[in-house]
Amino acid sequence: MGRERSRRNLPNVDEILAIVSYDPETGKFLYVRDRLGRHRKRAGEEAGGYSAGYVLISINGDVFSAHRLAWKIMTGRDPKEIVDHIDGNRSNNAWSNLREATHAENSRNRKPNRNSNVGKKGVSFHPETGTYLVNIRVSGFTTIQSAADAYDKCAKILFGDFARTNADNDNYEARMVLAL
Repeated sequence: MGRERSRRNLPNVDEILAIVSYDPETGKFLYVRDRLGRHRKRAGEEAGGYSAGYVLISINGDVFSAHRLAWKIMTGRDPKEIVDHIDGNRSNNAWSNLREATHAENSRNRKPNRNSNVGKKGVSFHPETGTYLVNIRVSGFTTIQSAADAYDKCAKILFGDFARTNADNDNYEARMVLAL
């Protein structure tokens, strides 16, 4: 079974449930009737196959991610963007483990990068100083001012009295203009 081809619209709930049943407690999908053909399955057998850790299920000749099918069955609608696995386990499709997310929110729930030199998310070792560097990126601001305000709040928390905020800089520039 291949990868899901795209984020196209999912079949309607009746079409899905004519082929598989979904148990929200376990996250398992079972075939509701015997499947004939190349991939024969009996009714009651677990549906789908695995690709890159995700469960993929064929519905009327098209392949869909099981977590997206679970979302459709439980809500009656397609997910807006992404269905995130809260625990990071791509095959855990229990309803309590699924949530709708934007691409940015989903990326925040990623595991540490395999290339991490310390094995921790957002932490790297700086060999010249023998210290560790923390890096957190936040995106999704729609204006420069909202991004600057977010920076200012974080800087005040992290740096206390030593924080030079954008507000401080704006006030400094205004004072310089008035001094001229």
